[in-house]
Amino acid sequence: MSKNGAGRPKQTELERLRSLTSRLFLKYQNLMRLSDADLEEKHLQYDTAKGKMGRPALSIKIKRERALKNFENALKKYQEQEKAEGVEPVPFATIALTKVKDNAGRPGMNELDRLRRYIRQQEVLIFELELVQLNETTSASTRPERTGKRIPRTPLEQIQVLKKKIELAQQDYQVTAATLPLIDVLKSERNEIRADLRQFKMLINKPDHWQMRKMRQRYTDEYALTQIEQLEIDLQSINEKIVNAVQAKQTTRVAGEIIMFDPLKVAAKSDQQEEILLTANSSTNHEANG
Repeated sequence: MSKNGAGRPKQTELERLRSLTSRLFLKYQNLMRLSDADLEEKHLQYDTAKGKMGRPALSIKIKRERALKNFENALKKYQEQEKAEGVEPVPFATIALTKVKDNAGRPGMNELDRLRRYIRQQEVLIFELELVQLNETTSASTRPERTGKRIPRTPLEQIQVLKKKIELAQQDYQVTAATLPLIDVLKSERNEIRADLRQFKMLINKPDHWQMRKMRQRYTDEYALTQIEQLEIDLQSINEKIVNAVQAKQTTRVAGEIIMFDPLKVAAKSDQQEEILLTANSSTNHEANG
């Protein structure tokens, strides 16, 4: 258990290796269910050019081979630890299913979170390329030396490609958000605010941390403090919206009948909702007068 008494109890070495083995086995099993098409769909690229920037995604075959190797190594270490401690060997099926119902850690990213993360990554790359352009010895039109078959892009060309990727990802985000319940969209926005807040607080509290190297180049302490203040306000606001959205999902009594509706799906269509309620009330009054 941690120093402040929160969190789970500290695991023994045998428990740690058993958990690791189970996680790696489940990861391998999940990859066995995927195809190259599934993997390509998860690999956000948004680059229609013939020569895509960056390293291509690994094939599903390579991912499976690596996952299987990692699992087998973990299982071997676990079995060695069993012998070292002199305990009775646990059946493989029990080891493999150890983490099946374990919900520890942060919730996984949804599609909106993945798109936001992708956009953030492209923005960081743009900033780094802009630094290259500011370098006195490098021009925006200077083309790097060719090291392979593909002719490399200049920094300016790379920035244009990255901006196009961001534009396409933002369009995809809007389309995806329109298909999800409002509460899922709000939670995704909250995740983004929390991520920004963590980064800016770390920039102030741990400026020498290696993860802050790029942020120190981009932001001053004054800017970071301003952002922290605003983000805390935004976080409080989004939390209130989530609470209201959850509370709004309830039954509404109209014209003596209980009509079930989900305000999360019609929150952005308040005029339509009001028209439905007015129509229902008008019909009820007409029947009563008749």
